[in-house]
Amino acid sequence: MLEVSDLVSGYGKSEVLREISLKVVKGQIVTIIGPNGAGKTTLFRTIFGLLPARKGTVVFEGEDLSKLPPLARIQRGIALVPQGRAVFPDLSVLENMEMGAYTVKDKKQVQETMEKCYHLFPVLRERMKQRAGTLSGGEQQMLVIARALMSKPRFLMLDEPSLGISPRLVKEIFKTIDAINKDRNLTICLVEQNANIALKHAHFGYVMEGGQIRISGSTQELMNDERVKHAYLGKRESQ
Repeated sequence: MLEVSDLVSGYGKSEVLREISLKVVKGQIVTIIGPNGAGKTTLFRTIFGLLPARKGTVVFEGEDLSKLPPLARIQRGIALVPQGRAVFPDLSVLENMEMGAYTVKDKKQVQETMEKCYHLFPVLRERMKQRAGTLSGGEQQMLVIARALMSKPRFLMLDEPSLGISPRLVKEIFKTIDAINKDRNLTICLVEQNANIALKHAHFGYVMEGGQIRISGSTQELMNDERVKHAYLGKRESQ
């Protein structure tokens, strides 16, 4: 579904991504783990078109998107949930969700999608008239995921969905991610600091360090890899 080849990107004179290549297979959940500063968010921003690709390609469903702006990528079925729960704080929950549907012209379809989002996150229906900035961190995370789903994407990128959320809500968020993937056949790529939960819920994974992919494989292979266990899972090979 998505194929990134030899991607180079960065900020100003700084080169963050150094010829990154990866694939995301349709219908899977793929996770990217790695330390802070590895370039994971930069990768998502480049795939989404918020940063230009200095070299390489981003091919989605057979089309090279490398030169297209973010709006065109949204229209082709890509959605990004950014790190840090970037809600529109002064708008209501309902207005935030409507903002996510601005590329969808069919009002009936928008309403149907909104009902599905309320089914996934019942608390959003209860809070629909409340200002988004007054929601808890967990509720804001639910809102930004719902807002992204309002554009009816086929490929969803989630940047640190567990960041700053209680362990109980993290489990709920990942349970919902599983449901979205299975029930809607929505392909998902997620960046996550919590490697344990990310590998538990994904099908395939990449380990990113220093702007490059260092290790890749099925999540079972990564969980059994001594380098991954030592660096990211808090486990050491028994002596």
